[in-house]
Amino acid sequence: MVLSVLGTAAVCYKALLPAHDLMMETPREEALIQTFRGYNNVVIGLLNLFLGIGLIRKFRGSIRLYGMSLIICPILIFLTGGVFYYMYNEVGGLSMTTIDTYGTILTLIVFVLGLIPAIALRGSMSSDIPDEEVIG
Repeated sequence: MVLSVLGTAAVCYKALLPAHDLMMETPREEALIQTFRGYNNVVIGLLNLFLGIGLIRKFRGSIRLYGMSLIICPILIFLTGGVFYYMYNEVGGLSMTTIDTYGTILTLIVFVLGLIPAIALRGSMSSDIPDEEVIG
């Protein structure tokens, strides 16, 4: 959570600066922020991967689905970005309107894939216990 807040602050810090401070910004500062954002995203991705693997190995039940969604959904999001990159750069004969339409569709797919871990987490926190799991 701390890494997410730091990443958000790194992205939004320009909006918080007065206009005269933006003119004083050096390319070195911009490179530092871009490097930090890249490493921050890699660390968050690795933490989610290790959390997902740990949840799958250690627990059973609905929490396993959450662990699987932490691993599978980012991979599918990455592949969706690759599909758009391929269509934009490699597929010939597509108009910009068609590419924009595909981009919108893929953005909606990425949005849904981003929601799946939250839905799986909510499902794993359910207080309903199936009859098979009740001891007694």
